[in-house]
Amino acid sequence: MAEKRRAKRLPKRLKVRFGEATKPDFPYNGMTNDVSTTGLFVVSSTPMRPGTRVHVEILTATTSL
Repeated sequence: MAEKRRAKRLPKRLKVRFGEATKPDFPYNGMTNDVSTTGLFVVSSTPMRPGTRVHVEILTATTSL
């Protein structure tokens, strides 16, 4: 199958918190599997339904982005 992404994904493991874009909090935790300038893939025990708009907070050692 041909790759359809506009930007190349790079493997990168980062801790994230995320939640539905329509809600003000980030109740779920996960780890990125890969990232690019146009998106990322999050591995989590709480997957969102396909097509759900989400807000993602990337956690670092000292702050969140």
